[in-house]
Amino acid sequence: SYLNLKLPPMKTSDLSAQEWWIVGRWLADGHQETHGSYMVSIGTHKLTHFLEMIGHYAGGSFQGTATQVRLKRLPILLKDMLQKCGRGAANKVVPGEALCLSAELAEALLSGYLSGDGHLPKTRDRWMATSVSKTLLLGMAIVAYRARGGIASVYAARPAGTTTIENRIVNTQQQWVLSFEATRPSASAFLSDDGAWKKVRSIIPDGEVETWNLRVEEDESYTAEGCIVKNCPMQFDIADRCITQYTMPGEIVFDPFGGIMSVPY
Repeated sequence: SYLNLKLPPMKTSDLSAQEWWIVGRWLADGHQETHGSYMVSIGTHKLTHFLEMIGHYAGGSFQGTATQVRLKRLPILLKDMLQKCGRGAANKVVPGEALCLSAELAEALLSGYLSGDGHLPKTRDRWMATSVSKTLLLGMAIVAYRARGGIASVYAARPAGTTTIENRIVNTQQQWVLSFEATRPSASAFLSDDGAWKKVRSIIPDGEVETWNLRVEEDESYTAEGCIVKNCPMQFDIADRCITQYTMPGEIVFDPFGGIMSVPY
């Protein structure tokens, strides 16, 4: 009845907190022009804060439906990281290195992303972000856990269809929502040394994805889309001690939580 979101071990990073903030903002609204320039689309009310955060990396800008700011003097390592984020909104992903950041750098990355795609409703103490890339939000769920201890959920929002933008009918893709509590932990989730555990509310057929079966002694788990469905049999020595202590030979052992039947075995 629970899913486990596992955290990979932390590793050092050669990028600064400012540069990871830029990566987060890039994941929200960045794109690369055909001639190679790195651009970020910024809403007018967010422009001042954005320029303060990126500092000397700010280049020229021009005004369209949003302000387009060119990033300049980017170090090679930062350019490489932006390339790993994918091209096109539907193909954005959190780079693997970002899943191994310290809490401080993960916070910088998360803050950069939420400054673009994030929304904190006044009526709810809960961060929300919308994207057409489910993979991106699954990665951000791990970043949110590392940065703030927030146990995030990713769920389907508006389905694919058509809409009108500036008097033009355009096709829209399936949207996904990332959501996690801003200040208080969820009542149906908990943190432990082996990751974040989220309660399963419902099971809905959702097509096919690549799934890995991880099998070690007395433990069999399944990993799909960043979530681990964990099946941990109770250790035999614990079952042996309980049976010996609480029953007499010939008595019936009541095992109401059979699971995979370790006790009957």
